[in-house]
Amino acid sequence: MRNRKKSSARVKRFLSSLSTGATVSFAAEQARVSPSTVYKWRTSDPAFAVEWDAAVEAGTDRLEDEAYRRALEGVERPVYFGGKPIGSVRDYSDSLLVLMLKARRPGKFKDKVTEKDPVSEGLEQAHEALISKLIQKTSKADH
Repeated sequence: MRNRKKSSARVKRFLSSLSTGATVSFAAEQARVSPSTVYKWRTSDPAFAVEWDAAVEAGTDRLEDEAYRRALEGVERPVYFGGKPIGSVRDYSDSLLVLMLKARRPGKFKDKVTEKDPVSEGLEQAHEALISKLIQKTSKADH
């Protein structure tokens, strides 16, 4: 896409697409401009940057709503037997539910990270033992 001039129609298409949760690249494509063009607009136009941020917030809210729906309400999926539909099942997304819990209650659901992994801890103990032996040998040599 060539570098096109900023028009209210292009800006409106870009922001509208961005507010649905689309990426900057996809939203720029919908506005028929390159991503680098919209980034230039953002840099040179503070009002546009504010509108961009608001559109991203709206899009993120939409994505969060969809994650909520998939995690708690589930998605209906048809079941086939012999090539014919025989019913449906509701699939839920455990991974989305976990992500949402981590975001809402990080103190309770955050990943438990240990300060040291077993290898590092073992190396540290070996290092301390070696230093201790060197100190003992040095002390004996001084007496």
